[in-house]
Formats: sequence, C-alpha cells, structure tokens
Amino acid sequence: MKTRQAVIQHLKQHFTPPEPGQTVVVDFFKPEDAMGVVSTCYAVYGAGYPVDTYYLPEKLVHENAKGRIHSVVARTSGNEVVGHGALFRSSSPFRGMYEAGQYIIQKAYRGSGTVLDISRYVTRLCPEKYDIEALYGEPVTNHTITQKMGQDEGWVETALEMDLMPAQAYASDETVKGRVSTLLTFNIRKDRSHTLYLPRVYADRIKEDLTQLSLDRKILAPRAETSELKKSQTLPEFFKFAGVGRLQVLKMGKDINVVIQAFENEIQEQKFHVAQVFLPLDQSLIQKTCMGMNTNGFFYGGYLPRWFDSDGILMQKIYGRPNFEGLKLYSEKAKQLMDFIKKDWQRVS
Repeated sequence: MKTRQAVIQHLKQHFTPPEPGQTVVVDFFKPEDAMGVVSTCYAVYGAGYPVDTYYLPEKLVHENAKGRIHSVVARTSGNEVVGHGALFRSSSPFRGMYEAGQYIIQKAYRGSGTVLDISRYVTRLCPEKYDIEALYGEPVTNHTITQKMGQDEGWVETALEMDLMPAQAYASDETVKGRVSTLLTFNIRKDRSHTLYLPRVYADRIKEDLTQLSLDRKILAPRAETSELKKSQTLPEFFKFAGVGRLQVLKMGKDINVVIQAFENEIQEQKFHVAQVFLPLDQSLIQKTCMGMNTNGFFYGGYLPRWFDSDGILMQKIYGRPNFEGLKLYSEKAKQLMDFIKKDWQRVS
C-alpha cells in the first residue's frame, strides 16, 4: 500500500481536473472509484484533508468493504469521479449510528446540484441498502448551506457543539472570525424504546426534542442514589489540532466526579479550548453528575438520541468566552437551542 505522501506526490505530477459541463450520475461506490475519490479530495483540499483514508485508495476500498464507510460517488459520462459523500462510523459509541458527511465536490461541479443528489443518496438510499438504524450530522455554523440541506431532508437539530473547530481550519473563508461551532442533527430511522432519567434543569428542553422526533421513552424522576459500579467506563479522546478533549461516558460509577476532574486536568494541562463530556441518560446518577458539572462550569450542549444505543446528553465547557457571535443558524429551532445554551452558559459562569 502506498503512503499518503507518495499518493500526494503522484497527484502533484499527474492530476488533471475534469472537463466541466459533463453529465453526472450518482451511484454507490465501487472499488474502481477509489483513485477518483482520492483525486477529488486532492483537487479540493490539496494535501490538507485531515482523514488519511481519502488519500489511500486501497484503504478506502477496505473501509467500504468492512462497512465502516458507505461511500457514494458522482461520476461523469467519462467515468471520472467528481464528487463524494458517505455514511461512516464516527464519534457515537453505538455501532448502529453512522455520521453523514465527508462531502467533497470538485470546483467545476459545485452549484450544479451534484452535492444535493449525493446527499439524498447518502441519507435515503444508503440506510435502506445497509439497514442502518440511526444517522447524525455535524453541519458547521459559519454558513447555513448544509443546515438547510438537513432541514429539507427532515433532520432535527438537538445539540450545538460550541467552538468545536479552530478558525485556521477555515483559512480560505475570510468571513470566519473566531472558532467555528457545529450543530448535531439526527435522523432516527429505527427507534428503541427505553427508560430515561432527565436532569431537572434540562428536562423540559429534552422533552421538546423527544416530541419532535416522535421517540418512545419512559421518563423516570431523577434520583440522588449512587452507582453500584465502583469504576466508570469511559472513552477519552484528545484532538490536538482542534484543541478539543472528548470524554464518552459509557457507565457512570462511584468515581465519576473523579474521572471527569482527571479528564479536565488533562484538558487544562494541554491548554485545550474545549472539553466535551457525553453522558448516558438511562442511568439514575445523571442528575447528581450534571449538577456537579454545572458547579464546575459545564453547560448544556444538547440531547443525543440513541448515542449510546440509549440516549445521551452533551455537557461542554469552554476555556474562554464561547463564540456565540460567530454562529450563523438557519432554522428557528437552532436559534432557540442557541438561546437556551447561551443562558445556561451564563448561569453556570
């Protein structure tokens, strides 16, 4: 298998952009499309795309064969790949949840409707073909194009990841001032009824999302009991380039406060800007945990249907002032969510 650098060097010498104006057909990925997807990635991002897979044709074929990525491509009449989108396993611990994204469109075919055709394939036909239960997306908030695409497809915004990406990740966009946030939007195709414990301060907000998503949940009153587990089960991740730390809490144990504090210590030691903690809502310790996090400056990020297979909640902390002024939001629901989050940030600050 060639290295990323070797493929990039080859493309520097041999890449030729496709002729504009050709007829384009959208289809599921085939192994022979792999180098075309890599060329499209190179055409759009040069050597700067953060995911190695899209510079390694053999790896892209392998990931699709294993079902970790389900790619869709746009091909011209000359069989050149000019666009890509995918469902892929990402941050959610639930294996039945896929993220929709990785849309890469060559310049000559932007504005032609190609990205919309790919998006429809990704969000409608891919889940049917591969029997996928739940989808989520992370539309950026420095523009509203991808937010509108999600609205048109019936996705529901339930969370807002404040300051997720540094401004330098969007260096080509002169309108970006400060860090860029992303929404979390969901499309639940197959639900699983289960019990939730809702933190009192966020219960009404979450119930609104449950109603809009038409999810079947039994809501129990939060209790102050402790967990029977001695040790929490967690998955920590640290993204140095973005300055973000992420803690997925699979099980809350008696040590949950100590675990979160140790995670935050690591964030501060590395001088990161954002701490994210994803907590399960089917465990009764959630009330006590959220209250403790509020005391320590963590505020609401949003509701996460089926994130752990059971539902979850995002709590977040920004080291500095969140860039609320930089948010460009399309829907009224997203704007209301932002208002709620801003008030919660002010409350805990």
